[in-house]
Amino acid sequence: MIFANDLSVAAVLDWEFAALASPEQDLGWWMFSLRVFSDGVGAPQPPGFPSRTETIERFEELSGHEVVNLDFYELFAALRVAVVVGRIGRMMIEGGMLPEDSPMPISNPASAVLADLLGLPSPAETVADWVGKR
Repeated sequence: MIFANDLSVAAVLDWEFAALASPEQDLGWWMFSLRVFSDGVGAPQPPGFPSRTETIERFEELSGHEVVNLDFYELFAALRVAVVVGRIGRMMIEGGMLPEDSPMPISNPASAVLADLLGLPSPAETVADWVGKR
């Protein structure tokens, strides 16, 4: 999502994971996205964002749908992105954009969040960030 200065939604982007699924899949994706682009890259969440509980309550209020199994869908989102970023890391190494010893294929913001959601340590001591690597 792209936010305006007043934190209203100005645009919704990123359609490559579009699917027919339960509403929790979208909410899980949102919760994971917030986490990977804050905790995953070592940054705080932007000010003004609602808490996890507030987000779920608002989602239920607006949709009329009781949220169930959200942890699964957040974990599913983390797995999907960790797999994609792992492959991108390999391609970047093969293309000479990253050094051979880069931890990106196994230790990146998405895999670090995935490990945390599973209660596991990060896949490697160093987490490679994709910011500035394109």
